[in-house]
Parts: sequence; C-alpha cells; structure tokens
Amino acid sequence: MNSKLNIKNFPSLWPTLKFSLPILLWVYTFHGYFLGTPAMTHHGVDYYHIIKYQMDNLMRGVLPLWDPFGAWGRPDNIDARFIGEFNPFLWLYPTLVLLGFSRPLSFLLYATVYHFVGLIGFYLLAKRFFKDTDLALISFVLLMFSSLLINIFNNFCVTLLFVPAIWFFYFFFSFAGNPKKEFFLGLTFSLMLIAITYMPYYFLTIFFSVLFFSILLFPKECIIIIQNWLKFIKWHKILVAVCLLAILISLIPGLMWYSAANRGEYVLSWRHEGASDIHTASMPISTINAGGIVGPVTVRTQFSGLSRSKHLLFYISIFIYIILGLSIINRLNKRSLLLFIVSFFIFLITLTDLTPVHHFLYERIYCFRLFRNIVYFLYLSLPILILFCVEQLRLFLNYPIQSAKGKRWIIIFVFLIHFLLLAFLIKQGDVIISSYLTIGLSLIFFVFYFSGIFYSREFLTTLFLLIIILVQPLEVFYHYTRNALSVVAWFPKDRFYPKFSFLRPARNENPPDYVYKGMSPRFVQDSSGFIDWKYTGLTNSFKLHENVDHDILEEYVRHKFVVYDEIEHMDDAKIDFARIEKTLAQKENKAFVMDPAESKIETNGSPHLAQLQFIVENSDQFRVLSFDLNFIKLKSNFNDKKFLVYNDGYDRGWQAFVDGQKTKILRTNLAFKGIWVPAGEHHIEFRYGSREIYILNLFMLVFYGIFFLYLLIALGLKIRGICE
Repeated sequence: MNSKLNIKNFPSLWPTLKFSLPILLWVYTFHGYFLGTPAMTHHGVDYYHIIKYQMDNLMRGVLPLWDPFGAWGRPDNIDARFIGEFNPFLWLYPTLVLLGFSRPLSFLLYATVYHFVGLIGFYLLAKRFFKDTDLALISFVLLMFSSLLINIFNNFCVTLLFVPAIWFFYFFFSFAGNPKKEFFLGLTFSLMLIAITYMPYYFLTIFFSVLFFSILLFPKECIIIIQNWLKFIKWHKILVAVCLLAILISLIPGLMWYSAANRGEYVLSWRHEGASDIHTASMPISTINAGGIVGPVTVRTQFSGLSRSKHLLFYISIFIYIILGLSIINRLNKRSLLLFIVSFFIFLITLTDLTPVHHFLYERIYCFRLFRNIVYFLYLSLPILILFCVEQLRLFLNYPIQSAKGKRWIIIFVFLIHFLLLAFLIKQGDVIISSYLTIGLSLIFFVFYFSGIFYSREFLTTLFLLIIILVQPLEVFYHYTRNALSVVAWFPKDRFYPKFSFLRPARNENPPDYVYKGMSPRFVQDSSGFIDWKYTGLTNSFKLHENVDHDILEEYVRHKFVVYDEIEHMDDAKIDFARIEKTLAQKENKAFVMDPAESKIETNGSPHLAQLQFIVENSDQFRVLSFDLNFIKLKSNFNDKKFLVYNDGYDRGWQAFVDGQKTKILRTNLAFKGIWVPAGEHHIEFRYGSREIYILNLFMLVFYGIFFLYLLIALGLKIRGICE
C-alpha cells in the first residue's frame, strides 16, 4: 500500500461501500440493543436515568438544581457533572422522544450517534495525519470495533469526554497546519464541551503529554506554528477575544463545583475517605490505585476467554498485535516516536503503583488526586495507539525491498511473526476460532502483498485488510452481546413528574438511587436517605448519618416536617451527637440550631407539649400547596408561634419566605432547615437557587446552542466553498 493510494481502478461503488459496510456490520452486531434487549451494566443504566431525569425536567420547564429525594436532599450539580448538562447534543434525546421514540430507545440512539460523531472526528484526524483515505478508514474501523464502544452502554462519561477530545485534536492539528477561523472556532467549542465534562483532567493529561513530547521532538516546527498563531491572533483579535471569553464562561460551572467541593460542603464518601485535604473529590493514592488496570486487564484476557467475556474492559483487534510484531524491522520516524512515547507514558500511568510515574504525578500535580478510574486512560489513549499501529502498517507495507532475495527474506520474516503469535495463542488456550482465522488471513495477505499479487490493486488491498481487521471483533462482540447482563427491566419509560410525600420510605423499603432517579409517578420517587456505600450528599447530613443510631434517626428523618416550640443553640465546633441522639429518641420538643446568633434557648412563650409534633398529612393547621424540585409552598394556621423544621438538607442556596417576606433559615438538628412561623394563617415558601443562578444556567444552555450553530454554519460555508 502506498502512502497515497490511487483509487482510479476501484469499482464505482467501492468508495461508498468501504465506509458503509463496516458501519452496517456494527449496527447488525448491536441491533439487539435497539430492539429492547440492551446488555448494560449498572453504570450504563445510571446514565440513562440521569439524562432522562435532566431532560424530562427541562422539557417541562424546570431546571433541576436540587434533588429533594436522595440523601435527605442535596444539590443536583453532582449528577449534572456526569452528563455535561449544557452540551447541545443532549437535545437529540428529547427530540427523538417528541418524534415518538421510547425514552430508552431515544437514549440509546443519542448515545450511539454521539459516539459516531467522535468516530467521524477520528477518521478526519487520521485522514489529516496520513493524508490517505484508506489508512484513515482502517484506523476508523479499528477504533469502531474496539472496547471504546462499550462505553456507550457502560461508562458513558468516557464517551462524553472522548468525542470533544478527539475533535479538539482534529481542530488543533488542522489549525496548526493551516490557521483558519473555522478551525479556531472548532477548537474553542471542543474546549467548551470538555470543560463541562466529568473530570476533564483525563484530557488535560493526554493533551499536555502530546504537547510536551511534540516540543521535544519537533522544536523547529513548533516555533513556526507559534509564529503563525501569533499572526492569526493579530489579524483576528476580536474573534480570539470572543473565543477566549467563551472558554472562560464554560469554566464557570466547573469552578463553582470545585469551589463548593473545596469548602467541604458535600461528601463523596467512597472517594474522599483517607484523603489528606478537605476537597470533596480528592482521594488517597490507595483508592486511586484500585482504579488502575492491574488485575482486571492482563495479557491473558486479551486473547483467552473472549467467548465468555461480560465486560471487555480493554479490547482491540488481534490484527494490532500482528502489526506490532511486524513493525520491529521498521525504521522509527519522529511521528511514530511521538505516538509511541505518548501511548507508553499513558500506559505507565495506568499501572499506578507498579511504576513510580503515577506516584510522582500524584505528589506534585494536584489534579491527579481528583480522578479515580485510571483505567479510563486506556479507552482515551486507544486512538493514539491505533494511529501508531496504522503508521507502522504503512511503513511495513512500504518497506524498501531492493532485490528478489530481500523479498524472500521479508516473506520468511512474515511467516516467523505469524507462527510465533500462533504458538503463543496455542499456549494460552481457550482462544476463539476467529483469532486463528485472523492470523491465517493476515499471513496470506502479507505473502500475497510482497509477492506482488496486489500490485496496482489497491481495491483488493484495502478490502482484504478490512476483512482481516473485522473477523475477530465480529465474533468477540457477538459473544459479548449475549454474555453481558441484560437490565432492560430497569428502563422506566414514563415521563418524570416529582411528587411529594410526607413520609420517606423505611430503610427496608429503600430503593437504590439509580431506581428513584428518573422514575415515573407510578413508582416510588423517594429514598430513606440511609446509604450503606457511596454516600453522596451534604457534609452535615453525612455527619448525622454516621454518628447517630440509625434506628433512632430513621424514626425522625422519615418525617419531612416537624413542629417544635423551643430551640437551643449548639456550637457547630462541638457537636454533641449523644445529646442529639437522646433528644431525638425521646422526641423532645426542642430543636438544636447551629446559628451562633441563636446563642440562647428560645421558646414561643406559650405552654407547650412535652414532645415534638410530626406532620404526616395535610390538615387545617398545615397543608402542602405545591411542590417541585426547587421549591415547596405551604400553608400554616397554628394557634401559637411554632418552629417549623423541614427535614430536607440545609444548603446556602435555600431561601425561605413567610407571606412573601424573606425570613432567616436556621440550620437545625445539624443538617436540616428550620424557621419560626407566627401564629395564624400564613403562606410559606422554601425556594432553592437565586435568580442569578437560574439566569446563569439558562444563559449557558442558550450560549452553547448558539455557539454550536455558529460553528456548524462556519464549517458548512467552508465545505460549500470547497465544493464550488
């Protein structure tokens, strides 16, 4: 295969078929996912629930800022971080729903389309890299049938980062080679999407690795590129300023989340336990090491037992290993060296404590304390590995052969590599038949190629290579789709509407978070708030959860509204959990408030009952008028002044109003909201989120949409200009 393939002799349909056939094979392999039998892990279903919940609420005009159901109430920005809530592609999901598709199918179609948007970006990147459509196609197919696709149905956050990251590198290298406005706009929008993804530090690690090693290997070229960029900035100052402003705006949600996490306002218990600093997302290195590849990914799992695999944490066509074996005689150019060094460096990070690389970065670069699933690097570095291997294939196919003797030696070398791999597979055992078939087809191909049979027949060369690449993955994913656990029953299909209940479920009735999130009104929407593992909620709620007997605490927190006649200050720095527990157990008519201004005992001045009063239903004295995620409206008619406690998490974003007049919310019983309510008939409202927060979120939704449309128009005009 030449570095620039000539397609003049191709059959007329081949340019279309060579792209469409692999995609059709992919669709056929996973058609069951779209016919109601998806094989997904719990994580995959989680992302469906979160996206359904987010978009169902937006479609009814509600911006979900607060989750009143989980962990006794908590901010909803944690889940929003997982899905990139301002990504315009998210609107494909509700569009498909409005067109009549079921919600589960709409999610799967959205996830698949978004994944293929990333694959198209990778094809364009490979095309720019190789300047050859066939080599770009080979790269595209290798990535399409790798374990990266599993994240559509598993850890969708990897796909959400992969897509903008791959487009970023396409626009980055396009802009480096030819500074144009459309490339700069694409570069900007890719960064905007990355900024709102879950843990963008994966991308930053890969990008700075590429940048660092590029400067080392191509110093002169980098200087020229920088000079060209400076000229571009000089000629397009307004555009550059607008794009920089757009990037800064896109950082706001992440910075707000980071700031709240840095203040320790909420807890991610499974991550943070044992960490040396207060930041909620930080982790001890032992926790991070558990997320490395050591254990779940081994050399043996890449070749053996593929017919029984349920996870495929890391998989790529066996043809890649054949290429790597053949490449040992290639002359390593700078381009190959860059790809190899970056891939190897990322691989060393994934080994965590087996090498000093990750520990060195953990100790010196703070962001390495914030991401746990180091194995994600394997998925995100797959495009780099594939580009390296396809470059090695190109070099091997163009290996200089000066004589007939040289041709014989290269054919002998081809036989040797294939027989060595064959012997290795036989030794491993439990190898699927397509692995052996791939080796046989590969051997035939390279022998024919160097014998001159494919000379000037690029059509046959590409077709044969595609067959070799696809043989094993088709069998691997055939088995995977039948082995992976089916969780189709966990797909709620109804639209989400929040409903209020005075009582939370008991612990023995407690549904896991992935069940209540996004459920329809026909199912339970609430949870007890008791979480045995992976507690995600407000810090003070977690303290109460961990330090008060659960049997005593459950009886109290099951009731969302409690009425007291007396309050007493408790020092936030000296929380007496034993006293809180005793008071709750005896149902004393006294609430503890943590506001320093309330330094004395305060009562309503009237004779009062010995015990607190639980509100379990609407009555003449108390009634819930309306309820939604971010507010609740009440009507009270107490005979005396009362202290009303809403057992929903206290957060600085909450405001309370009595008859339209703002009143102070006191943090009560460590974790909840309490206000004084005068005697007589009054209207009460608890409302979460300031006007500024709503405006910011709505602005971000519109801003991302407008920028995306502008980018599409700019690229469309560019394509139209080329065609004309």
